This record gives sequence, C-alpha cells and structure tokens, in this order.
Amino acid sequence: MKYIQGLVAALLALVVADGVVQGQETKKATQVSGAVTFNGKPVPVGLVLFHSGKGMRNIVQAEIAEDGKYVARRVKPGDGVKVTIDVEFIEVMTRQMTQRLKELEARAQLLKAAKTENADLDKEITEMKDRLKTVEKARKARVKIPAKYAAADTTPLSFEVKEGEQTINIELKD
Repeated sequence: MKYIQGLVAALLALVVADGVVQGQETKKATQVSGAVTFNGKPVPVGLVLFHSGKGMRNIVQAEIAEDGKYVARRVKPGDGVKVTIDVEFIEVMTRQMTQRLKELEARAQLLKAAKTENADLDKEITEMKDRLKTVEKARKARVKIPAKYAAADTTPLSFEVKEGEQTINIELKD
C-alpha cells in the first residue's frame, strides 16, 4: 500500500502545483489534518479536496492514507469551506495504466515481428505490470461512498478553516 501512496503522490505532483490545484496561493494559509470515515470505518484510499475562495476556485487536495488519515497544506482559511471526497480517481488511474500497457505490448509485438529486441521496452512493460498489480490492490480496497460527497455543489460537508494547524475529522454516512 505504501507503493500505491507513492505512486498516487507522484501522479498528483504532475497535476498539483505545491498543493494548489486552481486559484492563487494565499499568504494566509493553514494545515488541516484528520481522518475520513464512512459509517464509522476508515476510508482506505482516496482524496480529500478543500474548495474555498470566491467561486470555490481555490482547491487544495490531500491523499487519504490506508488508515483513513490525511494532511492538507495551504488550505485557504475561511468559513464555509466545502469538502469533497474522491474515491473514483483510482478507476481512472487503472484505465490509463491499462491503456499504456496495451500500447507498450503492441510496440513490443511490432519489434518482435521485425526480429528486433528492446531491453528497455521489456523492462518498462514489466514495471507497468507490477504497478498495475499494486493499483489494482488499492482499487479493490476502495470504499464506495454516496455521490453527494464527490461534488462541491452537492456535498453537505462545509467547515470553518482557521489559520494555523487544526484537525477536522470527516464522517461520511449513507
């Protein structure tokens, strides 16, 4: 599971610039940590997203660890900060990795037909298969939560975020 967390973190680094997805980084920011549970049990994989600012354009995300805990840095303080939970990203990641593996294997078949070998390609295929196994394990651990928690306009989760460090435990229910 540690590998999954590292993989997710690396993929998020491509999308997230220092914790801020959209909007401007603020001078007055904070760190929010806590745990996400669904019907009293930890949510073992997913993302917590904090939506704040004018038009909820400032979005900060944090990865949910296997024990349900998260740490979000540089959340813009304010009242009425909306929180959404994304557990579906693992499905998208699985599809993208599966597609990439198919492309690599097709290239390897073409090279084989041309009686050419490529050790780097073979290594990349092996590594992709290993990563897919790890992501598939995380996918199976995913907890399905009600759709209302996935979008800023439907989530019932709204918190006051103050400057400094604070704990916000998030309890999701059916």
